Amino acid sequence: MHIEINSPDGNKISGNLQKKEPNRQLLIICHGYKITQEHPALKTIAQKLHKKGHAVFTFNFSDDKTGLNLPQQVSDIRAVIAHFKTYEEIILLAGSFGALSTAIVATNSPKVKSLITNNGFFGGGQLGGRVRRIYLVFRLLSLLNTRYRAIWTYYKENFQPKKITIPTLVMHSLVDKTVSIRQSRMFFSALRGKKQFTELQRADHELLKGNELDTIVNTIDAWIRAL
Repeated sequence: MHIEINSPDGNKISGNLQKKEPNRQLLIICHGYKITQEHPALKTIAQKLHKKGHAVFTFNFSDDKTGLNLPQQVSDIRAVIAHFKTYEEIILLAGSFGALSTAIVATNSPKVKSLITNNGFFGGGQLGGRVRRIYLVFRLLSLLNTRYRAIWTYYKENFQPKKITIPTLVMHSLVDKTVSIRQSRMFFSALRGKKQFTELQRADHELLKGNELDTIVNTIDAWIRAL
């Protein structure tokens, strides 16, 4: 079911809801940097979780020009949560840059019952290849440009993993060459609630290689059912 939600700034958040009735929980899946809800791995994960009985919502952030607009992404996620009033509990699932946005939302959203991250980026410089260059350019621009400085300041003020007390499942691949597993380990260490860390063995950053999608889906399904 296609759904459009108004973001606070008037832009449209376009998404797809796969329902299971009756269901009091909704799993909201957020995409990562420079991809969309149509990403093959993301679509497969959503479809497989739906087949296992979960209500799933995937969407595109309203500002996808740079993929780095952290305040806008956080605002969009909160708008999506507010839209689905009939669901008593929300579970957030995100990878890469989306993991950072959901981690901020998870610090102060009463309806969010659990957070799940996969190959998450949490603002550190432990990166590889082209993404590391993008990060370094962003850090330079944050010293020179008002817009980028505002994003960096927002990150520093709002990313507080020590305040995340909801159950959190952190997954990361040992062979992720884009975002080092060290970022997820540091994030995991700071969490104060119930938590689980799952190491993937073969998956690349975008989960397109390594044939571990079933492992990811089964781990997520088991985690949710044990909450």
